[in-house]
Amino acid sequence: MQPHLYVALLTRNTHILELPRNLGINFWPLLKSLGGIISAEQGAAGHVMLASDASLSGVSGAYFSATTPGRHERARSSAASYDGDAAERLWRVSEQLTGATYAALGAK
Repeated sequence: MQPHLYVALLTRNTHILELPRNLGINFWPLLKSLGGIISAEQGAAGHVMLASDASLSGVSGAYFSATTPGRHERARSSAASYDGDAAERLWRVSEQLTGATYAALGAK
């Protein structure tokens, strides 16, 4: 089985769009002309930066958005991500669907 290959396209609103290469449609010329092709090294560079940047030592729970290939900056996530009631509902539904509970993970 061949692994799925992805190309990343940095869209105008700085979100990364990944397109499966096995769609049967050749997006390569379009993406190349738009400057949307990045290397694996560029794709990994932002994650490496977030994991190794000394200025981020101790930072937890922050949201970072890709701004350019290989660079992530702190950003505010969507308003929905700050909805505590929705988070609680998601947690309950996830426990119901999976059978996993916080207590089962060793929580006190």
